[in-house]
Amino acid sequence: MVVVAVYAVEILIAVLLKTTVFSYIAYGNNIVPDLIVMIVVAAAYQRGKTKGMLVGFFAGLVLDITAGGLLGVFAFFYMFIGYLNGAMAKYYVQNDILLPLAMAAGSEFIFSFLFYVFLFLTRGRTNIGAYVINQMIPLALYTALVFLVVYRILDLVYWKVTKPLYTDYSKVE
Repeated sequence: MVVVAVYAVEILIAVLLKTTVFSYIAYGNNIVPDLIVMIVVAAAYQRGKTKGMLVGFFAGLVLDITAGGLLGVFAFFYMFIGYLNGAMAKYYVQNDILLPLAMAAGSEFIFSFLFYVFLFLTRGRTNIGAYVINQMIPLALYTALVFLVVYRILDLVYWKVTKPLYTDYSKVE
């Protein structure tokens, strides 16, 4: 129950920061680091596929509700990201940053591609080259750069919350 509450607070903080503070540090064409991808990547990497999918689904659902538009689109995208990153949970090492960093950048790239396919390509916007160069690559790099700091915080919170729950520090899944 404590873990669920921690993830709920993380998701709410991420949505609030994304819509308020991070709008002031936007790069270029309104490129803002995606804190929700960071939370989903960290949760999936630390806790596995199932937990990553659940965190991704509920984080996406909160974003769907706050952003408006089609309900469930972001929930599906983040759930898919959580599943993909959860496959890497067996390689989890507490102080490792390179694998989660690559996962965050790759996840943001995948998320941007899904966003393009489902929300732009279906409306007849077929200039994917410009979208990749102007949106996808800068967004993945910016998210990875911010992830360097945020992941340390998320990893510390994860160990502070789960340390009392599991004495052998092994995966539950």
